[in-house]
Amino acid sequence: MHEETAELINRCYSLDVFEEAMEGLRSRGIKTVVHLILGLPGETREMMLDSVRYVANQPDLFGMKLHLLNVVKGSRMALDYSEYQPFASIEEYVNLVVECLELIPPQVTIHRLTGDAPRSILITPPWSFNKRTILNSINEQLHLRDTWQGKKCGK
Repeated sequence: MHEETAELINRCYSLDVFEEAMEGLRSRGIKTVVHLILGLPGETREMMLDSVRYVANQPDLFGMKLHLLNVVKGSRMALDYSEYQPFASIEEYVNLVVECLELIPPQVTIHRLTGDAPRSILITPPWSFNKRTILNSINEQLHLRDTWQGKKCGK
């Protein structure tokens, strides 16, 4: 949702375009699932949480997909951010995802909690292909913290 990030990654459209598209879909009764990439260059933890809050509060939002930024060989991101590390560890990513889930209303369907790229083209983060470990760790942290999707929704 942050215009400075959009410019940095060359998204090529403003937040207004997203809002107009959401309204157009909503007015036609089309269910929407928004994809949100966590770990974009230049974004702080708070910026990512702000983006989750923003998306989670879209009227009639049906679902969300949380993606972990993967830098892959041959991409523009690989050229511009060859040394970039979106998250230092699985634990850092897991902690952020748990915080994100707490902000998403319970009626919003979560379609994805991470994304992965084939090992043969993955540059970073090197642990992102461990999808089962990431998902199990998210589940474990939800239980350990006695928290759930929507616990802090609206706060």
